[in-house]
Amino acid sequence: MKSEPLVGNCTNDPNADYWFPENENGRPSMARRAELVQSITYAIEQCNTCPAKERCLEEGMKSENLPHGIWGGLLAGERIAMLNRTRENYGPQSDMGRAMDFADKMIPLVRW
Repeated sequence: MKSEPLVGNCTNDPNADYWFPENENGRPSMARRAELVQSITYAIEQCNTCPAKERCLEEGMKSENLPHGIWGGLLAGERIAMLNRTRENYGPQSDMGRAMDFADKMIPLVRW
């Protein structure tokens, strides 16, 4: 049986790219950091009231989605931590390593 597609708060949101923030290499500039915090906060707030939040998080936990974006209100690094994975398992240039680095930089800014 094929499951219904996810239809969440982000589906028709004009700010849909907020769920997949991009960061240049290294620490973001102060201006870019403020933009990222604002967009990530907006996305997480939308997730927290979303009827598809649980199904979305299930999708976000799939290996192809794990290192990317905000799924079910959680950043990539938060989802990775849920799996009890350690940084030693991933090279710094791998998608997973980059996701963990990004999360390390962003979680303190978003979760105040």
